[in-house]
Amino acid sequence: MTVTSLDKYSRYFHQSIPNFRQNKYIQILVLKETKSYAIFTTEGDALDTEQLQAGYLGENAKTTVDRVVMFKRKQIAPERRTGKALLRQFGLVGDSEDSKQPKPCYLMEGMCGECPDCVLYGFAAVQGEGSQKSRLLTDSAFTLRGYSQLQKQIKLNAIQDKTQGGVAGSAFAELDTLIPQVFLPCVETLVDVTTDELVYVLGNILQTTRYGAEANREGYIRNHILGISLGNVEKLSNLDLTQRLYDKLAPQGQITDSLNLSDFITSQGTEGAILDVFAEVLAEIPGHSVAMSGAELKSLLNQVYSIYNQLDSCQDFFTRLDTAARTYSGGRS
Repeated sequence: MTVTSLDKYSRYFHQSIPNFRQNKYIQILVLKETKSYAIFTTEGDALDTEQLQAGYLGENAKTTVDRVVMFKRKQIAPERRTGKALLRQFGLVGDSEDSKQPKPCYLMEGMCGECPDCVLYGFAAVQGEGSQKSRLLTDSAFTLRGYSQLQKQIKLNAIQDKTQGGVAGSAFAELDTLIPQVFLPCVETLVDVTTDELVYVLGNILQTTRYGAEANREGYIRNHILGISLGNVEKLSNLDLTQRLYDKLAPQGQITDSLNLSDFITSQGTEGAILDVFAEVLAEIPGHSVAMSGAELKSLLNQVYSIYNQLDSCQDFFTRLDTAARTYSGGRS
């Protein structure tokens, strides 16, 4: 099954995976919404934060806010695992060293260097395989509101399994946690990809729901894909979007303690603050670009859903994707 919604944009894609850069950029606008408590930390138990300009222009640009940061690896690693799991499910990547199976592939030290994940997301030097630069670029994402508005100290309670002795439910730790319904605007940028590779990335974004510090502390996040830009230059950045959105939602000062999806898009998803900012940035930054949003984007996503909702069509799609990746990696070596 192919995605016909992208036919009119064929000039922005490659027919096969290229060996050299041509700077065909596809930028995916994603709004991440926490649907449960989440923890984004790198060291210790405190949320990662950075003091930044509150807004982009005017008075908001003269004030600062401590924003919670979701570092790039915390965004991409879970999405890569989603894709790898499907590759294993359809028998395209092995799960053991059995010579009858395809070579296993896993993050970090077990990259195969041949599968669609390795060829698109890249990998460092693998023994006998060289390396591959990533054709998917991302950056750290930042919350719109400040740290003090959206964090909560949550105590962890000991669960006592005995009926005698001990104090059941006693608190033994406290974690700095991000509350539900926090929004993080972010962009994933693809460079020189095929249409199948874009569909693969869209599928990984839409199907990944767990992000966070560790497997047992991952929060549920819903990814809303709201726009796609296609062109020959990288125009969108996470911080730029966040600061411009702050200006839209807080013209007189600090954003209120309550935000919901309707603050960013309408119920039809065709307009709203985030799409206004999306259009503004594409118009302001020099370089050629066209945008997909609203009904056109919905049509594309519906076709992506059709591929992933049916096991047979999903198997066919992943087999085609895998064949293209291995053809490229074989020619490269």
